[in-house]
Amino acid sequence: MLQYSFPQWLFFFFTYSFIGWCFESTYVSCHDHKLTNRGFMRGPFLPIYGFGAITMVVVSMPYRNSILLTYVSGMIGATALEYVTSTVMELLFKVRYWDYSYKRFHIKGRICLSSSLAWGVFTVLTANYLHVAVEKLMRSLPEDLVALIAFTLAGTTLLDFAVCFKAALDMSIMLEKMSNAKSKLVSIQERLDGMLGQSEKLHPGFLGTMKIAVAGIAGGVGSAKNTIAGGMGSAKNSLVGGMKNAKNTLATNMEELKFGIENRFESLRSVLSLRRENLSEETEVEMKELSERLQRLEQEYEVNLREHAKWSRLQDFIQRSMIRSNPSMTSSQYSDSLNELKSKTKRFSFRKETKEE
Repeated sequence: MLQYSFPQWLFFFFTYSFIGWCFESTYVSCHDHKLTNRGFMRGPFLPIYGFGAITMVVVSMPYRNSILLTYVSGMIGATALEYVTSTVMELLFKVRYWDYSYKRFHIKGRICLSSSLAWGVFTVLTANYLHVAVEKLMRSLPEDLVALIAFTLAGTTLLDFAVCFKAALDMSIMLEKMSNAKSKLVSIQERLDGMLGQSEKLHPGFLGTMKIAVAGIAGGVGSAKNTIAGGMGSAKNSLVGGMKNAKNTLATNMEELKFGIENRFESLRSVLSLRRENLSEETEVEMKELSERLQRLEQEYEVNLREHAKWSRLQDFIQRSMIRSNPSMTSSQYSDSLNELKSKTKRFSFRKETKEE
């Protein structure tokens, strides 16, 4: 049974890849209640199923007279393939296309007990039934037709894979750039908190007993209201968020982050713009330095905000399709950035559906 030619092996590979795509796409479409083209590539093939089925057939053939040994050999072989594939893809693309972390008895989220047990069942069914039927189909076709089908699919699939491979690499670069820009924004937020604390210490008598009550930021936008009590003199500006003694928890969500930074800027501008009388020369110098630092931070903020926006546009159709096709996609290194892209993909799909309606 294992004495197949190269075109015949290719025929098996694409047949099982197609069957796997049908199974995965049907399952995910039913689960999400919408049609989903499952997988890494755009064509109707899931190569891991092709490699998995061939692995099952090859490793189980020496034990074809024993269902137990067929089960065990296939379970081990397919599980090893799944682990290696997950590891290599994450190293290349900084993204995990499937994640079993939510299941019990998993190893690094790459493989899990329930999946491995299922691979064993699939091996028994494939070796004893499915492969027999697929081989019969292949034998019923002329060899030249089998070769033509196999090599045609190989050519188109390689082209599909090359396009998607590049898109996945580009997306990993996007995630890295987005994460770097966001880290710089978080750093700006932290430095602004330090500056707010410094401004309070420079003239405690001037700020008097100012108290700031900041409502929590809700849903990424939220609203914050300040209560200003005593000692403010002629100050009429509302100061929002971020004083050292009553600052918000540092935000990590992008909308919350922008909201928090801009409120901190407003707070500092308000403090620095208030009329100051009878301040020492040393305090005046420090206030001037604080003002200059604020201007530099505002420029840095605008630069990094544009940088983040530039890399998070997600205008590539292939990348959007990858995210939609792999709803369980995760990234341990760039989790926040990936979630942001997922959110943008959902909003893009919603706008498209609304427009079509």
